Amino acid sequence: MSKKKLAGIIVVCIIAIILIVAIATPRPTHNTVAEALAGSPGDFVDFEVVRISPFFGGIAQGDPYYAFVVYDIARDHIMVLAERKDITFEPEEMDFVKMTGVLRESPVEDGAFPIVVYAFKVELTTAPPDWRE
Repeated sequence: MSKKKLAGIIVVCIIAIILIVAIATPRPTHNTVAEALAGSPGDFVDFEVVRISPFFGGIAQGDPYYAFVVYDIARDHIMVLAERKDITFEPEEMDFVKMTGVLRESPVEDGAFPIVVYAFKVELTTAPPDWRE
């Protein structure tokens, strides 16, 4: 085997190992809005309870997305985009929701939220007893 072929095989193996490690490395999961805001695109979110904000334009209904802002008990806010098929109810302002999703860069340049949650599961829930009004 020539040195060029051997070098090519080694390079391909190194690239394959890097790809496997990148795919197998778990992405962080953020449980609070503050953690999500400090996170990176590709990170996961798992919010047990957040509230749909009546501010920031309320709930925008596009096709096929809903867009709305949620906040947690610490009053940190983040924008959410969710496909209609991923929401099991008709969302309204001030609803408490539970959601899972992934962080992505905002589709709006120079918007109020540089990072947004693309939710792939949004469920109606109730406020915990320690939630401040």
